[in-house]
Amino acid sequence: MARLWVLWGALLGWAGSPFPSWGAYGNSSASTCNFACDRWDCSDESHCGYRNGLALPGAALACDFEGTTCGWEDVSTSGYRWHPGRGRGWVHGADPPFDHTLGTDQGWYMSTSEQRAKPPAAPARLRSPTLSDAASTCELCAWYSMAETGPNGSFTLELSHGGHVVPLWRSPASSSGAWRPLLAYTGRVRGTFQVTFSSVASVALDDVQFRNCRPQSSRSCAPDERPCLPSGCVAPARHCDGTEDCSDGSDEQGCETFFSCPFEEDWCRWAADANQSLSWARNCSSQVPSSPARPTRDHTTNTPEGHFIYVAGAQPGRAELFSPTLVVNGSCHLVLYAHLHGSDANRLNVYSQTETKRELILSRAGDLGDFWFRQEATFNGTEDFQIVLEGVIGKDPQSSIALDDLILSPGCIQQSGLFSAPHTEQPPGPVPCKDDQFACDSGARCLGSEQVCDFKADCDDDTDESQCGASNFTHGMGGWADVSVGRIQWVSAGRDPASPGLGLGQAPGQMLSLARATTPLLGPSSWACAVELQFNTGPQGFLALAVTDAAPGQWLWHAQGNGTAAWQHATVALGARERPFQLELLATEEDFALAIKSVAFLDCGASLSHPSGLSCNFESNLCGWFAEPGDGFEWRLHIGQDHTTGRGSFLSADPAAPGSRGRRARLVSAPQASLTLSNACLSFWYRLEGPQIGTFNLLVKSAGAAEEVLWTRAGTQGAAWRRASATIPQHLLPGFQVIFELLRDGFVGTVAVDDVALAPGPCAAPLRCNFEEPGACNVSGGGWVRWQGGGTSGQGPLHDRTLGTSEGE
Repeated sequence: MARLWVLWGALLGWAGSPFPSWGAYGNSSASTCNFACDRWDCSDESHCGYRNGLALPGAALACDFEGTTCGWEDVSTSGYRWHPGRGRGWVHGADPPFDHTLGTDQGWYMSTSEQRAKPPAAPARLRSPTLSDAASTCELCAWYSMAETGPNGSFTLELSHGGHVVPLWRSPASSSGAWRPLLAYTGRVRGTFQVTFSSVASVALDDVQFRNCRPQSSRSCAPDERPCLPSGCVAPARHCDGTEDCSDGSDEQGCETFFSCPFEEDWCRWAADANQSLSWARNCSSQVPSSPARPTRDHTTNTPEGHFIYVAGAQPGRAELFSPTLVVNGSCHLVLYAHLHGSDANRLNVYSQTETKRELILSRAGDLGDFWFRQEATFNGTEDFQIVLEGVIGKDPQSSIALDDLILSPGCIQQSGLFSAPHTEQPPGPVPCKDDQFACDSGARCLGSEQVCDFKADCDDDTDESQCGASNFTHGMGGWADVSVGRIQWVSAGRDPASPGLGLGQAPGQMLSLARATTPLLGPSSWACAVELQFNTGPQGFLALAVTDAAPGQWLWHAQGNGTAAWQHATVALGARERPFQLELLATEEDFALAIKSVAFLDCGASLSHPSGLSCNFESNLCGWFAEPGDGFEWRLHIGQDHTTGRGSFLSADPAAPGSRGRRARLVSAPQASLTLSNACLSFWYRLEGPQIGTFNLLVKSAGAAEEVLWTRAGTQGAAWRRASATIPQHLLPGFQVIFELLRDGFVGTVAVDDVALAPGPCAAPLRCNFEEPGACNVSGGGWVRWQGGGTSGQGPLHDRTLGTSEGE
């Protein structure tokens, strides 16, 4: 059969592939595949990677791998290769059981899991068609699923153009599990280029899309805008700013009156202060020691050979960079490109310094991504001044702060001479706290950073919990920090200063990405923790709440505009999470009409009292059980044919529910007191049915210990309520939890739980036995053996009574 499969694939043009070869459709050239339709029928783009070779005006270049590879080609040099894959019963190290596009086992994706060498002789490499002329806003997004957690960077994406190879993205260390998003920025690319996915781990890839890569569309320019050729317009603030917004580059021509420093030759009269704990260094990526957080290219040339400056040092500290002495003539603006990556504790500060004072003009902090983002600062005044760029490295010395393309507008007139930093006196009062401490009670005492935003007020004035994200926004952003890098950002008050809240406003970034805001580090949270939002998406807006902890950011909830401006309410479960974690708000709205009126944390303190007992029939509430968020695949309360009354409430998880992308659904109890007297018996009624329902587990977890499996069933058990029980051992530590977990194989089936009960003493031996599990009922020996209908060779029944199938025991 395998030989016939290879032969069939060879006849189709790709050995081993069920898809036809893209080579039959031709390849791109420099005059095509530039993300723009230059012919009326888009025929110049139809063979450049679009699904089924069909390019439509305005459509993004995307491939979902449903029946085609869209020109993506396996270029591996060993037996470890990429191939089209489909869902199947999931086991560790194998393909995911469903694709991302359809969420079913009938959907296709690209996979490296088969023909795995141990270890692989070389990475499996998947290369795109040849493309050309990516705009400065171009980004590549995709979804990937890793069956096992590999080392940091075991799955990578790189860009090849003009003889250069530029790393764009690498997988984080904790990447295994359900489908996860991947986002990378190509930067401006002139001429032809390709991107390549490489992996030394088992990984699946789906829904690859290039967004915002085409030239600007045709429109009428405003009076103050500069027209582009062949189409598009550029605002005055983006003329001569170091980024080509016009496809012909005309917006970056005629810039002789601007003072630009690309750091390619020298420091351009910018000077590093040697008296700080850290220093600025100038170099290029190809010569700097490798670091996961440091830039892999500069902004000016978009290559590893281009130069930039970065904060050098192996310990926390700060570095300062001084401009020449300047005076403002009309208006003075600085445009810079910054790279802040690897730590939330990093900070870039921009100051205006005269002989008498230093004033903070701009500050950006956090991990803003592995790419160069555009930032602006405006300076006013009549005195001579210098611009001071301060890079502050926090606790993680492997993090990165880098700068490139510092551009001063013609109104920043350079003067001769320098002046010393102004003297500042320490104000009288209490001894200030250390950098990693928090000053509370008006500076009377200092708290450790782990006591801030832990959902428990330790300061008498509650200031340690006042800037943690819960707010009605009457006094600023309530602890939310804007980390946007695109053309929209989160601002306090939004469009209407008379109505407090968080809203959207214009931003100086060059990307067309979502506005993002994050909380400080939070946690630990309780089992019942939830977030309550009062919001307005606007007629066409989009709003999402995500959480980031040990794993990359995961969307917990989202809402889209429904054509109205009505205020809405949502409660989003967080559950028990270890410190640290952060919440993130993501949003977009064309007219900036989106707003958030309030955010509240409900029952999040880790010391929250727990409901006693595990018993519940789910008729009136969840009795302290809660559903862990799981990429849309979650336990939910349903009303129907329950076990308790025949028409009541029960909990169910449906793999086919819209938006279900996760592999597992988990129902978790509140932490319980220890079992000091004897073992206990947990009994419950369940339904497990459907050909792809997967495996249903009962687990127990003690505080600080790993989860243990107490009971499990795999595959359909029939369309009826069945009773099960398991003994919880006496030795469990205080705070143990019970977990119902479904690991689905596909999308067809359902699982339900009802009438959970906990009783003292071990579970009694069952009065009935269906022999579905090895060692069931302690029956063995005497010549009796367990058998399946398909293996009796005619010596027994063809199917069992329990399941009515040949797979039943």
